[in-house]
Amino acid sequence: MITFKDYFYLKEDPDTVFINTPELKLETDYDTTQDDVYAFGFFNTSISYLDINPFENLKDLDGELVVGRGISHGIIKKHFFQNLNKGLVKTYNRNEELTTYDLSNSMQHKQFMDTTLMTEANSRIIFSPSGRIWTNLINKVNNKPIIFISFWGFKDKAKNIDNDPSSFGIYNKTKASKGYEINGITIKRILNKLNIPREKWGDVYLEFLEDDGGSTNPRIQFKDFSRPSNITPVDTEEDKVMVAKAQEKIKRGAHGNKLNPNFGSPYQAKKAEKAGLPSYAEYNAKRNPHRESVENL
Repeated sequence: MITFKDYFYLKEDPDTVFINTPELKLETDYDTTQDDVYAFGFFNTSISYLDINPFENLKDLDGELVVGRGISHGIIKKHFFQNLNKGLVKTYNRNEELTTYDLSNSMQHKQFMDTTLMTEANSRIIFSPSGRIWTNLINKVNNKPIIFISFWGFKDKAKNIDNDPSSFGIYNKTKASKGYEINGITIKRILNKLNIPREKWGDVYLEFLEDDGGSTNPRIQFKDFSRPSNITPVDTEEDKVMVAKAQEKIKRGAHGNKLNPNFGSPYQAKKAEKAGLPSYAEYNAKRNPHRESVENL
């Protein structure tokens, strides 16, 4: 007999980690109060909406990595387009008329933000591949810290065409019509952005939409992740180009506060710098490895 909890967690969800294998035991939910959990996504300008490509004039932003601490993908989408003050976007207005919006025009920008494209629950497709990274989870099998990346996408690129639309409900009109690929460079860009030291990359675990077999389904480590033949474990010129492309614009926390490059408040950044560490996430992991309440330390 299947329990409610097993049924509820049967489909992988980047907001929840529930795993129980001989190698890995984790159970936690995304919490906006945590400093070490981030939503991420890559702006996908090839998506389609009602069979048109709304972002065909924004190709220079294709693949831009956006990250937010303690916020949902919907808030990431809202901030991204609120801060985008140039470029042309084509979509349907509220009267279902195909319209081109000039985002440099404040009135047109406001009208665009009110279109169904922007109000629809499609942020994980517009920013695809997307997911959530947990930078300081404790593996209860051995009580050691790990890094966990949960993708809202498949390892198999072919399956990412339309991005499993059934997962988003029958009313969703946005599709990743050309699909997308999750590869070694994708993961390196995320790790580099969050200043995860290379010596910790061996502690990174990955989860994909294929991992829908329940909590007992094994997860793969980044070091064992199959890469395309043109990508090697060491840095290549392609690595450097793709990592350099990560000119993220969204640096806001759960309450709209601007974040520093290390994704924390200025106060947190100073604490990490004083401790001689590159990021507050690493500072927090060293000071509070088992995530006890700060008041009790």
